[in-house]
Amino acid sequence: MFSEEISHTVADIFNKSLSAGDIPLDWKLASVVAMCKKGSKASPNYRPISLTVNLCKVFESIMRQDC
Repeated sequence: MFSEEISHTVADIFNKSLSAGDIPLDWKLASVVAMCKKGSKASPNYRPISLTVNLCKVFESIMRQDC
């Protein structure tokens, strides 16, 4: 399975981040896109959506559980 193949690499990244006390710079960057809210797409009714790395979200949830 793919998850078994990458689990050691992901665990290594998490452990190095914990040791360094920081997360990889690429994980801190977000792509912001405008998404149309309900209603007419012609009206300026948009909201920003931030797309971040999923591994960063997992890492943050692990860190919150430990605190």
